[in-house]
Amino acid sequence: MYHASSFTSEKLGSCAHVIRLHRTQHGPFTERDALSMDRWTAAHILEAIRASRDTHHSLLHQETSQLR
Repeated sequence: MYHASSFTSEKLGSCAHVIRLHRTQHGPFTERDALSMDRWTAAHILEAIRASRDTHHSLLHQETSQLR
């Protein structure tokens, strides 16, 4: 497994050590799109998928058309 701390330390020319990493965005998705653990149910996950499709429709359509 390749860790972000290894990449960072190589780029900085040092021996970095990361204790905690908090990702605030992954692609177009931000923390606002994340589900808290108490909402990890099928109903909430499906609701989040539907909302994501509405919000990121053009991105999702582009990715699926590339698979064909």
